[in-house]
Amino acid sequence: MRLLLKASSALAGLLTLLLASCSLTKTDVEPEVPSGQLNADNTLVYYANGQPVVAHNYGNLGTVFLSFFGDGRSVISKRFVDSTLVVRGADWQNTTPAGGKNHVLSLTLAKFHGQGTYLLSSPATTYQELAVPYDPQQATSSPLFTVAPATSAEVIITTWTPITRRLQGTFRLVVAAPTQPASVAITDGQFDLFVDQ
Repeated sequence: MRLLLKASSALAGLLTLLLASCSLTKTDVEPEVPSGQLNADNTLVYYANGQPVVAHNYGNLGTVFLSFFGDGRSVISKRFVDSTLVVRGADWQNTTPAGGKNHVLSLTLAKFHGQGTYLLSSPATTYQELAVPYDPQQATSSPLFTVAPATSAEVIITTWTPITRRLQGTFRLVVAAPTQPASVAITDGQFDLFVDQ
């Protein structure tokens, strides 16, 4: 039993070290968000009311380990049988001070066909800000935002290579939540990623 506890403690320590070594700090994402891929892996960046948000995947053993327990990647893109394409990015791997926020953005493109402009709509496209550290008891303080009515929300696919499944594009939208007085402007968004089959 003692040996099992030591082994699990060592494994937890190794996982923490692997994940911490790939975190981005505030100086890595400010004042300008990076362009292209970070660590040669899926990357999604934007500004939320002027604050830079950078979501990227690790290219290390930590992500491989997490994938056994579900998809632990921060940036995911999937294409479904009905030609819907979903791109989701979360910045929870970055170093965020207590009291700060993590951001989760999910863009849904209907009838994906390659390069072109796609309009986004509610409720398929969502955005959420989660307090750090996350407390499930406070979930109501992290409402789900959707595309604000009467605003322009779009994704422009600039590159789609079906053979390699490489997808690049830009996006902009305004999101709002019924329980929040102010909307959130998501601007200068861009992604560079590989779509899952």
